[in-house]
Amino acid sequence: MSDVTPKSLSTPLKTIASREAATGATPVPNSSVADPDDRTRSGRTGAGTSPSSPTADPSTPTDDQGFDPDILRRLLPPYKVVVVNNDHNTFDEVITILMRAVAGMSRATAEAHANEIHQTGSTVPYVGPLERAEAVASVIRTIGILVRVEPDA
Repeated sequence: MSDVTPKSLSTPLKTIASREAATGATPVPNSSVADPDDRTRSGRTGAGTSPSSPTADPSTPTDDQGFDPDILRRLLPPYKVVVVNNDHNTFDEVITILMRAVAGMSRATAEAHANEIHQTGSTVPYVGPLERAEAVASVIRTIGILVRVEPDA
């Protein structure tokens, strides 16, 4: 590698000083190494950057993460996974497949869904975006249970 700095990357100090004088800009102290902790929300680093504060309309309802629930619902309408009872699968099979299909589902919750399927004929173990609902349904279908994916009204 060469130790020669390309002309496009080097700027004479005289040119910088004359630009500052012409524009009336005050010089900003330059540091040779940017502090990695000096980051703003925009992702820029280094001296001379200031954190930008997000502004939100207080009349617009938002959830804990700053999303407007109405806009989120319009962009990603929720779908429900409906699991229907059959006479072929055991409680343990249904419990196991529900825990495998729905991320984070505990055994107690899966047992409650299995009981609901047995008593009422169906249950809704998942409500969320269409793509994820279809993925959950496809895992549950692997053991031969009838599963429907429907818009959640």
